[in-house]
Amino acid sequence: MAQKLRTRPQEPIPKPRYRVTNWPDYNRALVERGSVTLWLSDEVARGWRARGGKGCVYSDVAIRCALSLRAVFGLTLRQAQGFLASLANQLLPGLPVPHYSTLCRRAAGLDIPVRACGPGPVHLVVDSTGLKVFGEGEWKVRQHGVSRRRLWRKLHLGVDEATGMILTHKLTLSNVHDGPVLPKLLAQIDGPLDQVSAELPLKRHWSERQWRRIRQLWLPQGHPCQRSPPCHPAA
Repeated sequence: MAQKLRTRPQEPIPKPRYRVTNWPDYNRALVERGSVTLWLSDEVARGWRARGGKGCVYSDVAIRCALSLRAVFGLTLRQAQGFLASLANQLLPGLPVPHYSTLCRRAAGLDIPVRACGPGPVHLVVDSTGLKVFGEGEWKVRQHGVSRRRLWRKLHLGVDEATGMILTHKLTLSNVHDGPVLPKLLAQIDGPLDQVSAELPLKRHWSERQWRRIRQLWLPQGHPCQRSPPCHPAA
């Protein structure tokens, strides 16, 4: 009867110890982490009131300013109103502040301007991350209880390597890799592409036209795509 060979367990690898030698710079950096500098530009102050007869008191710039502060500091709508009011009293006394109900109503249909890519070619970095979905339906919880198994989704992102801005995005199921989604990510970019950095699976789902659009595709060392052109699946 075959017996399993018992091997000696490996010793855990010790963690490297880091020693701080420049204590004055280290302490100064920790102090600067808590420093906050806020100001309202003249452009925002001039465009604070709505124009054009839309029936709104505050412009989209004012609503975006309040919602941006709320997102950065993790505030509720009421807290965002109070924070913006205290900031306006210090910088621009007499500047009216939108009510929290106005922020809630205007946030649903607010147009967020998207920055365009630079004039030159873009170095696109493609990667994905998992998103855990919380919250189950009321009927399902009442009938079957709360399930321990959570639902996952995968968010594919295309980031500009120079600016760090998210240029493309796609939400898919958790079992979808970056390879099949790459053509859809590239279709969202209007400007020229200089380079695409990604870790793609063995299956290649992009066309010859999309392949010619990319001047250089960086993949992990030894990937089949580095040695052969892309192939199309059989119909």
